[in-house]
Amino acid sequence: MFSPEIRVNDESTRQLDLMRQSLRGQTYPGYPPHEDRLVCAVDSLARDGNGRLVVPYGPWQIDTHPNRHEIAKVPTEVEQELLSQHGYELDAVGRPLHPLFSVMIDDPTIGIVTGKGAYWRWGPNYTVDPLVIWRNHLLLIQRGDTGTWALPGGFIDHYELAAHAGNREVQEETGVKVPANIEPRFVYQGLVADMRTTANAWAETSALLYEVPDDIELPAPTGMDDAIGAAWVPLDQLQAEPQLFGSHAYLLERACRLLS
Repeated sequence: MFSPEIRVNDESTRQLDLMRQSLRGQTYPGYPPHEDRLVCAVDSLARDGNGRLVVPYGPWQIDTHPNRHEIAKVPTEVEQELLSQHGYELDAVGRPLHPLFSVMIDDPTIGIVTGKGAYWRWGPNYTVDPLVIWRNHLLLIQRGDTGTWALPGGFIDHYELAAHAGNREVQEETGVKVPANIEPRFVYQGLVADMRTTANAWAETSALLYEVPDDIELPAPTGMDDAIGAAWVPLDQLQAEPQLFGSHAYLLERACRLLS
């Protein structure tokens, strides 16, 4: 599990900037509009007898979402205990707070929504973002939820290695099978700017770089699973116009540094 001890440093500041860009004029499907997000000074919030923040209920609350079938307003007692053991601060009703909560709630260009939102788990949701590069092209999918072009990827299953999840997600979303002898390199691991982020649930990703030799033949990709499109896109085009979902252009930037 990644450490919750994330501070406002150069890396987290970059992710906050990317979050502002992602939210500018956009709302994730099923989420309240930006003007309904909670914005206030964190010091203005009350604390309960245990010293936990009392986060008010309002139009920024998401108890249900089309991506999920269950109604989950608070974590179970077992979930709360595990989150506490791993160092996450809980609010007055037992929900974990995003490591950058105090910055987000104070910034009107970000603000917060509360609840689990579109995520499956309270607190960190571990994801994988594979960057498959072949013949100076990057494998991309078009997301079905936002229509944005993005890296193929998704949630890491329980006890699954990031590299296995990366290979699985690429094949599930594009039909492209990365050769088994291609060992990925870690590009980035940590918080990302995802439009689905809430005060109580967020993505922490493992970005992996797969360099496929030019002499290997790979098929044309097809949008599958929750992707409505897929393509091999020239790297020089992406570097000139990095219009990608969330932090994906940033992950590509880091991958290109490794390549060079």
